[in-house]
Amino acid sequence: MNNRGAKAFLFATELEARSAINAFGFKLLRERPFKVFEDDKGNLLFISRVGILNAADCMWYAARDCGVSSVCNIGACGALKSGFEIGDFVRITRCIFNFKYSRKVYSPSLSCGGKLDSLKGASLITSVNPVVLKSERERLSGYADVVDMEFYAICKAAELNGIEVSAIKYVSDFSENCNIEKNIQKLECKLLEYGEIF
Repeated sequence: MNNRGAKAFLFATELEARSAINAFGFKLLRERPFKVFEDDKGNLLFISRVGILNAADCMWYAARDCGVSSVCNIGACGALKSGFEIGDFVRITRCIFNFKYSRKVYSPSLSCGGKLDSLKGASLITSVNPVVLKSERERLSGYADVVDMEFYAICKAAELNGIEVSAIKYVSDFSENCNIEKNIQKLECKLLEYGEIF
């Protein structure tokens, strides 16, 4: 499969992507090595699965095997600072990795388009493990506004393949007491308010 020059969307889980798949006519193309969907405009939607290794592999696959030209990462994130509410959508302006030997900073420059570009900007740190404890959130808040488990790896793989990236995240949790899965189920339909991206 090679959709040379296609625009792509990358979600970690099918739960996060479900409303977009159903609303915008994405049809399943293949199950392996990653689930890939395509709409009638030739845009592709990938389900990477959770974590940096899966995200990097999926981004590499999208670039080398599928020929995509740009990728927008969409999905949930955790708030590290006050000023964010469950359901807030943010545009990622800066991304770092939660690893002491990594100092690379990515600043996604790809426009998300329309009102998405006017979303509140946020810095993001990617973590290898889920950030559950309050003490860990407080520590990471010194580096970024929100946290996920994929975007840094997507940026790195995209850089190596000369592909532009952007990211839209929605806040699904801010403490160890949040039911992340339940909040994602509520939030997935809010994504349709930003349907112009698809």
